[in-house]
Amino acid sequence: MLYETESRKVDKYVHEAPTSSGMPPESPGNIGSWIGWRIVDSYMKKNPNLSLEALIQMKDGQQILQASGYKPLRP
Repeated sequence: MLYETESRKVDKYVHEAPTSSGMPPESPGNIGSWIGWRIVDSYMKKNPNLSLEALIQMKDGQQILQASGYKPLRP
């Protein structure tokens, strides 16, 4: 789902809801926004001299994802 562009499918993961569709029942709604924040946070920690303005101007999300080194925690 990371590269999905169809808004109907994306909406299930970025809007407020009791849970996220297709995820375990205990997963919160809006999980896509939370994971996105974790990726950006990881990227910014690895690039402390990068300004928020420079981050916002970046167009290549794939670069941010790869350079972030983000790995979700495993239970």
